[in-house]
Amino acid sequence: MPLRGDPYSPKRIAARKIVFAKLAKWTHDHPEHQRQAALKPKKKGDNYTSSWTPERRKVVGERTKLLWADPVYRKSWSEGRSKAQLRRWSKSENIQAQSEKFKELWKNPEYRAKQSEIVRELWKTKEYREAFVVPWLKAMRLRPNKQEQSLNELLQKNFPHEWRYVGDGKVVINGMIPDFINVNGRKQIIELFGEYWHPKEDEEKRKENLKRYGYDTMVVWSEELKKPEVLVERIKEMKER
Repeated sequence: MPLRGDPYSPKRIAARKIVFAKLAKWTHDHPEHQRQAALKPKKKGDNYTSSWTPERRKVVGERTKLLWADPVYRKSWSEGRSKAQLRRWSKSENIQAQSEKFKELWKNPEYRAKQSEIVRELWKTKEYREAFVVPWLKAMRLRPNKQEQSLNELLQKNFPHEWRYVGDGKVVINGMIPDFINVNGRKQIIELFGEYWHPKEDEEKRKENLKRYGYDTMVVWSEELKKPEVLVERIKEMKER
């Protein structure tokens, strides 16, 4: 039987908050969690979920799904998280620490492959792109970095009105955001890869992935920008293919 009255009334919201607080306390004070936490020695970087058993994770997961079904809970959680993140990221030391942590993670090829696959699958859904990614790209106000600017200047000087920078999300191909795309009717793409972020095998993977959608792709490595004459010849050869 559906509830009567306004589900967003102050009385209803207050009642929900009480329930949420009790559930959170129950999760933290659960005997199994306390037992596992006592057995496992604390290490730097541990959080209180690190001691959970698979059974405990399953129970908490089911209860979290019930909470997440409530729009009031989702809104309050999102607002609280946004404020907390704003406070956290306003400190330069936190930004530096997260940056170093991410760099270390990204050196692991398994981590890179996993993250790429996750993002690729999410990008396939229109709902995800519209509800999260597109607004995020707009909010970030992405601009070409220095290397992309250098490559763009080279393209506009030597191949005017042929290439357009779309690395800000203007063009999305099955979850992939190309850097430069041909605007004269050719299905050609130029990608700019940095040696720090991309291992050499990424070049062939990118070409194969875009080839599935009919695109001829050329990967430019950042080191090649130091030899613009050679790079221009490479691009000319691509045009003749």
